[in-house]
Amino acid sequence: SWAAKPKARKMKIKKRGIPKCARCGKSVYANEKIEAMGKDFHTSCFHCIECNRRVTPITYCEGGDNELYCKPCYAKFFAPKGHGYGGAVV
Repeated sequence: SWAAKPKARKMKIKKRGIPKCARCGKSVYANEKIEAMGKDFHTSCFHCIECNRRVTPITYCEGGDNELYCKPCYAKFFAPKGHGYGGAVV
């Protein structure tokens, strides 16, 4: 008589405490982590959402939509009109 062998169970290793990138959702390890706006990012994901320019924790701006912007794009979209890109101030 043929007896079925029990299947070997694969052990799942849970990664506890490893933060996820706010931009791509993948695990962020300490050697590639940037913290900003109370979130964790990969160094490669830490760029302006509009023009993809690399920013640093010192040079980024947080937009009204909780995204990362470089200073020129932030001024273009969120600064008062007449400041840099907007219409003329009368």
